[in-house]
Amino acid sequence: MLYTEKGIITVKAWCYHHRVFVSVIDTGIGIKPENLSYVFKRFWRADKSRSRYAGGAEIRLAITCRLVELQEGKIGVTSKLEKRSIFTFYLSVA
Repeated sequence: MLYTEKGIITVKAWCYHHRVFVSVIDTGIGIKPENLSYVFKRFWRADKSRSRYAGGAEIRLAITCRLVELQEGKIGVTSKLEKRSIFTFYLSVA
């Protein structure tokens, strides 16, 4: 499911202090500030209706979060409603 129908999705990667950082930046619908703390919860949906188009990422972000944590990394999100979302994670360099 895409949340950026028009616009750009950018992936950036860089190293800093023995860590590899990756950011995925979109120009999509954004996430309401009150919902940011829930985006990595299993089965959470931003829109409680049954519409798959306007819903949340369901379990995908929860799985991504868990995989990052299992590798002793960290993931986070920032967003501006109707403007963009930025998901960033880091992993230690082996």
